[in-house]
Amino acid sequence: MTKYITSLLVMMLIITTASVTAQKEISLEDIWTNYTFSPKRVPGFNFLNDGRHYTRKQSNVIKKYDLTTGDFVEDILDGATLGTDFTIGSYSFNSDESKIVIMNNRESIYRRSFKANYYVYDRATKQLSEVFDGDKISYGTLSPDDKQIAFVYNNNLYFKDLTSNVITAITTDGEYNKIINGAADWVYEEEFAFAKAFFWSPDSKKIAFIRFDETEVKEFTMQIYNDEMYPENVVFKYPKVGEDNAKVSAHIYHIGAKGKTIEVDLGNLDDMYIPRLKWTTDDNELCAFKMNRHQNHLELYLVDAKNGFSTVMLDEKSKYYIDIHDNLTFLDNGKEFIWTSEKDGYNHIYLYGMDGKEKRALTKGNYDVTVSPRGQGGERCRSAIGVRPDCGLLLPPPRGRNHRRRRRAAHHRPPRPQEARVPRPHVDGRRALTRDGQHGARARRHGVPRPLRRHRLAPRRVLSVWRVLHGQRHRPPRLARQRRRPYHAGQLRAVQSAGS
Repeated sequence: MTKYITSLLVMMLIITTASVTAQKEISLEDIWTNYTFSPKRVPGFNFLNDGRHYTRKQSNVIKKYDLTTGDFVEDILDGATLGTDFTIGSYSFNSDESKIVIMNNRESIYRRSFKANYYVYDRATKQLSEVFDGDKISYGTLSPDDKQIAFVYNNNLYFKDLTSNVITAITTDGEYNKIINGAADWVYEEEFAFAKAFFWSPDSKKIAFIRFDETEVKEFTMQIYNDEMYPENVVFKYPKVGEDNAKVSAHIYHIGAKGKTIEVDLGNLDDMYIPRLKWTTDDNELCAFKMNRHQNHLELYLVDAKNGFSTVMLDEKSKYYIDIHDNLTFLDNGKEFIWTSEKDGYNHIYLYGMDGKEKRALTKGNYDVTVSPRGQGGERCRSAIGVRPDCGLLLPPPRGRNHRRRRRAAHHRPPRPQEARVPRPHVDGRRALTRDGQHGARARRHGVPRPLRRHRLAPRRVLSVWRVLHGQRHRPPRLARQRRRPYHAGQLRAVQSAGS
């Protein structure tokens, strides 16, 4: 017995020593050069309109797979057929998937701004055309009818007719460190988390955009070494605290024979921000956000796109701070919209009429309704709230108290009483919520198809999290009723029907 115990202890000692020896110290090279601990992702992943297939980019080829079986179906586009050195950087389909917009040679400017080469590939004719010959452009965006593409070049806004290949300049006064049309300045990138500042109307006949006049903004010089012995001096407009910001204005360009541009009347814009523009469901109505520099007074204006006249649709004030977000959804009836606000101390959802009168609160309680951190294109989620006639109001799950607590501290908000905080079930990549809000079986048993697991998508990206309305599970649009498919851009849950 003694010999047995001694042998067992020796064996355990050997295993422990081997385990310790096998451990490797984490180095900066592992983190920042080799990306050893970075999550694995599927490049160029897109669901197709039929709800049964998806595409992903693999070795410069856009490949099509069957969602239900994981089987390879066909090569949609091989970059090698487009030129010897042609690389498919990122891509997106138009609405009917007849064209593919390809972007490559992306060059970052600031945190979110960039420029790149853009191309449009016609799947029927197999023809590739560059949007703008000879130089890089920013934010190439197809019109809703897929017949035109707008972009920014040298601080001016343009659009190209894809049928005639004619490029039209919407603005001509753009100048570096002075005037920016259709793209955000540095402040807006940092404060309001967006870089593209132009937006197509639903009928593809108008483009709303923001103009920045940086003439009076003071310049800042930054030295960038670029791994060289001597630095490069980069000079850019950088307003410090109390100094002049860029003067902003909103405009609407009407596409047609005259091509007229009208300025939106938003009243006094001295020391004001225009942090968002968003079209309503009406082709001739634009919603413009206006906020003071202290960022505690927000007004939403309803703008007549024909003449630029506007009326205040919503007015919200706070003693402390108002967070700019994209949780604004105009309903199809053209008479109502959904909005989130922290006016009662917690972030909740409200139903308003287009006259700005609150109809009712759609959520209540001592908790925050929070948004999914990522949206289309890898940016912050631009559509946190979704409304579907068959399943009501869709929301991402709560993100936890710590996130909101950190943001509140950053903006000097008074802390909430501890007893007011209520625990909420945690939603992560391992478990799904059942109908009563408790953790259910593991996600792999509930709607994460084996083919997607094979591609090693992060669990949070493929987990289908749902709540049940009328005993039915919610499905993504255009999905065959007999098939299941996970939400890939944030976990959604239905909380209440907007029409009830």
